[in-house]
Order: sequence, then structure tokens, then C-alpha cells
Amino acid sequence: MRCLVAGILLLQACTSLGAVPVTTPAQLNSEPERYNGQRVLVRGYVLLGTNSRALYQSREEYDRAVASQTSPPENCLTILNNDEFLWANASLLRNHTVVVAGTFTTRDPRIVDLQACLDTEGNIVPTGVMIDEASLHEAVRRLQPR
Repeated sequence: MRCLVAGILLLQACTSLGAVPVTTPAQLNSEPERYNGQRVLVRGYVLLGTNSRALYQSREEYDRAVASQTSPPENCLTILNNDEFLWANASLLRNHTVVVAGTFTTRDPRIVDLQACLDTEGNIVPTGVMIDEASLHEAVRRLQPR
């Protein structure tokens, strides 16, 4: 029954997005003008902590960035949600790859966000995704132990 409900919720999310393919942070960041204000499905590795609130291209890319102390900015997308639900479920979401629906946006890089993605020179990467509340709840539900 749980699988049926999850399938229906995923189908509803996909239907509301039309035939939108799953994208990655690098794909979205490569054409920010094209995607600005658009609803997207994005797959990324979740980083949530004191210094980060982001979807990263992949666990492997993140590990490479940590090892080399450099991070190509196109591999990172700031999660614009900064609410109680996100942080209450940070331990479930953190260090997992998820597919979520939301709205991609470019933003003013002068806005200070201490958890935003940074480029190799320490400047804020001016892109992010506001994850839909239902999609965030579904991602948490899928990660909960059964």
C-alpha cells in the first residue's frame, strides 16, 4: 500500500511538471537564464550543516572537491528552503542523493547567505532551488527507516 501511495504522489508530481526530465545542478547552472523561474526535477547529493544547505552534483564530485579543497561552482545548487521541516529532518536528508521538484532561480549574489554554494574564489553562486513542500516531505518519507 505504501508503494502505491508513493507511486501516486510521484506520478502527481511528474504530471504537474509535465514531461520535465530530471536534471542535475550542473545542467541547471550551465543555463541559468533558461531555467530561471522554471519548475524543475533535480537530482542531487544533499549537504546540510553549519556551512552548507545544498544539492551537490554527486557524492563522488563532492568527495573530489573536499579532497582537492576546490569546488567547481557549477556542481552546487543552494537549497533555498530554510525552514523548520528541513532542519528537523536534516539527519535523514544529509548525505543522501534525492530527486526533488521545485523552482529554479537566479538571485542577487550580493545577498549574504552563509550556507550558500561558493565558487572557487569564495563568492556566492547566484543560483538555487526552492524545493516544493510536498516534494521535500516525500523525499523525507522515502528515506525513513521501514
